[in-house]
Amino acid sequence: MKKYFLLFALIFMSSTGAFAQNWVQLETKTNNVSLEIDKDAVRFLNDYTCLYALRLTRIGEIPKAVFVKADFKESKMGVVEVEDFNTLMYNPQKVFINSDTFLKPINPTSLLAVSYNYVNDIYNTRVAANSYKVNVTKKDVSYRNQYKAKNKNEYINIIAKELYKNWEPPKSAQNSSAIIIVQIARDGSLQNYVFAQKSQDSANNRSIMAAVEKAVPYGIFPDDIKTDKIDLQFIFEYKKFRKSVK
Repeated sequence: MKKYFLLFALIFMSSTGAFAQNWVQLETKTNNVSLEIDKDAVRFLNDYTCLYALRLTRIGEIPKAVFVKADFKESKMGVVEVEDFNTLMYNPQKVFINSDTFLKPINPTSLLAVSYNYVNDIYNTRVAANSYKVNVTKKDVSYRNQYKAKNKNEYINIIAKELYKNWEPPKSAQNSSAIIIVQIARDGSLQNYVFAQKSQDSANNRSIMAAVEKAVPYGIFPDDIKTDKIDLQFIFEYKKFRKSVK
C-alpha cells in the first residue's frame, strides 16, 4: 500500500509541479561545463525583451536553473534568479512573474553570451516574420514575374542589385560584414534564408533580413537553372556599400 501511495504522490507532483521542457544543448568552449536552454520556456515580454531558462551543469556539482532576461534592442542581459535544478519543482512561469533585474552590456567572452546569441536568432526570426511586412505593389510583382533573366549569372546580378538597393544599414554597422544564404523557388518565391556569417551588430542583421523580405518576389528562373530551388549567397559589406552609394 505504501508503494502505491508513493507512486501516486510522484505522479501527482509530476503533473502539478513540473513544467514542459525542451532542452537544447548549447556549444561552450569550457569542457567541464554543460549549458542547455529550455526552448519551450522562451518568452517575449514585448518586441525586444525576452525571458528564458538555462540549465547549467558543472562536473561534480548540482545542476543549476538560471533564469535570464535579455534586451535585444540595447544588447544587454541580466540574471533574474539562480536555483538548484529540480525537474519536479522547475517552473519558469512562476519565476518570470517578477523578472525585474539589472541588465548590463553583453560580454562576448562570458558563458551566458552563448545563450544570448541562441535566443537572438529566435528574436531575429520573429522580427523578420512579424515586423517587416512589406507592401509590394501589383506593378512590382508584375514586372518581376514577367521579366525573365537570360541566364543564371544575370539572374543573380538582378537579385543582388535589388537586395543592396533595399538595404538600409544602421550607422552602428560601420566596419561590419555579413553573409546570408537565400533560398528561392522556381516561381521566384522566397523559401528560406539563413546567415552563413552574422555581423557583430544585431541591428545590421535585421536590416539585411528586411532587404531580403522586401525583394520578394524574385522573378522566375532562367532556362539554365534546372532545379526547383536554388540557394544563393550574398555578402553585405558596409564599406563597399558606402562606396557604392557615394
